[in-house]
Amino acid sequence: ALAAGALTRRELEIARLVALGRSNAQVASELYLSVRTVTSHLDHAYTKLGIGSRAALAVYVRELDRNT
Repeated sequence: ALAAGALTRRELEIARLVALGRSNAQVASELYLSVRTVTSHLDHAYTKLGIGSRAALAVYVRELDRNT
């Protein structure tokens, strides 16, 4: 049961960039955020999704995008 609503728009935006292989620093630079803010959004996303890795997050994003 993958729901886009599980993540905020910003969390999903960051998750998509991470799924493309961007580092937290690259994501921060691209979105004009601090690395700390990016890390915080990722931590929240991991908690909401019950995952613990960038790889699992990438799988979630791919599944979500394939089903929407």
